[in-house]
Amino acid sequence: MMNYFDLPVIAKTIFMTALFVASCLSLTVFIIVAKRKNLLPKILLPICTIISFIFVVFYATEARIVKFSRDMPYAIKWVCETPIIVSISLLILCVAYTIFAFVKEMNERKVQPSRSSIKESLDKLPTGLCFYQENGKIILVNYSMNELCHKIVGRDLQNAKLFWEILSNGEVLPEIERLERGEHPSFRLKDGKVWTFSRTRLDGVIQLVGANTTDLSNVNAELKLKNVELSAINARLREYGEKVDSLTRTKERIDVKANIHRELGQALLITRRYLLDQTGNLSLPVDIWKKNVAMLTRESEITHEETPLSAFLESAEASGVKVQIIGDFPEDKKQNGLLVMAGAECLVNGVRHANANTLFITITQTDSEISATYENDGDLPTGEIVEGGGLSSLRHRTNRLEGKMEVKAKPKFSLTITLPKERSVEEWKN
Repeated sequence: MMNYFDLPVIAKTIFMTALFVASCLSLTVFIIVAKRKNLLPKILLPICTIISFIFVVFYATEARIVKFSRDMPYAIKWVCETPIIVSISLLILCVAYTIFAFVKEMNERKVQPSRSSIKESLDKLPTGLCFYQENGKIILVNYSMNELCHKIVGRDLQNAKLFWEILSNGEVLPEIERLERGEHPSFRLKDGKVWTFSRTRLDGVIQLVGANTTDLSNVNAELKLKNVELSAINARLREYGEKVDSLTRTKERIDVKANIHRELGQALLITRRYLLDQTGNLSLPVDIWKKNVAMLTRESEITHEETPLSAFLESAEASGVKVQIIGDFPEDKKQNGLLVMAGAECLVNGVRHANANTLFITITQTDSEISATYENDGDLPTGEIVEGGGLSSLRHRTNRLEGKMEVKAKPKFSLTITLPKERSVEEWKN
């Protein structure tokens, strides 16, 4: 099999040149990948370099020995007598792995960021960014932050600590409008854009960030304007609520007066019938007139300072009807007014239809609702109760407060109103 001795001189020269180039190439690639953490190239590339260099040295020594006709050492003779295919195979393997290691290194460098690529990326950020030490020495700053420093302070960013002190509570250029101070200073620049700065302490490094918050600032300004409008609307709603309460009390008083007028009409009818027939019990029209006179007297004495509950109780007392209350009326004005209105309706109906002497009101409360039940000691209903104008109006008001009203005729008359105990201001307005 052909060995190195059998090669012509030109072939030997080319082969030795290839080995020398391979050794230089392996050494160069080894230097390039030496800083990597991958261990395999750090082992194989030096081996490739050593193998190529040994063959170059041995073949060069063989040429000098032949030229000067000296005795050839056994090691050199053994290498030169080795089939040339072995040397060529080793050369191809070394060159192939060297090229593979070089290509892999270049691909990794394209994927992994370098210092220059990081700096270039930071400079392209629209957000201002700066990293500095406690004494203000800048470690890294991008173009946006340096430009913001020049626009706000009037000079380039050289000391980040001093720049932050100016941002927090220092003097800026006259054309710059300061919006906020402190830990999150905010400024409106000449171009109308709003920039907000913040500082964060990292491991031995301080990060300074400047963000464009123009949209957020515009939204906040719009919200403030909306809040002013809402405050005006709330004021009008409160005024409307006060007027509604006043109108409601007036309507309730008109309803009471209407009931009294009906009672007067009934009393007149009974009296007329008695005067025409001259029969029956005289005490019946007399008692009815006493109750009506008492109601009229009470109505003429009502003052605006009285609460609906006290007015109701005094009206019942003047009418000769005793009211027994178990539990407490709610503090909420709307709920209180509704339950008092229900009591007045039951009072009038009890006197009118059942000749009642006592009105029983039982109020119970839970965490979520309040319930009031109205009963009397008058005559039992003879049939189903038909809701007239008073009870229908009462049911409508109960539904407006998202409550429930139940009227029973058996075993005796009872009216029950259940209301939610807690309601938000928005729900009351609706």
